[in-house]
Amino acid sequence: MNAADDLRDMLIRLGGPLQHTDTKESWLRRVARLAGMSERQARKYYYREAKRVDADTYLRIQQQIVELERTIANRKDTLNALETLLRTRTDQVGTFSGQPCIPRDEGGSACVAQGGAGADTTKQGQ
Repeated sequence: MNAADDLRDMLIRLGGPLQHTDTKESWLRRVARLAGMSERQARKYYYREAKRVDADTYLRIQQQIVELERTIANRKDTLNALETLLRTRTDQVGTFSGQPCIPRDEGGSACVAQGGAGADTTKQGQ
């Protein structure tokens, strides 16, 4: 692979998957914005119309990919931590008819169910 092919692949990674609301043009606009280049340049690199790639452009996009991957990893870590916290809190509070309960007071001695209509909404002794 040459630098032009590498840059095209990096632009694809930077732009992410094509959403159901995207057209190819709107996706290329997003890629250009994220890459800090004009739409014309992004289109030229994407469609392999450029024979040469400026080294500064290549390195800038490469650095943006690294930053994007770091951001994704941080968000995954945050989501995992929140999921663990939620599980811990749910285990501490207990459940009511299979539905999570919200503590009514600080001690957690009673909880209010988030259940459906007609359900008993309190549970003592949690």
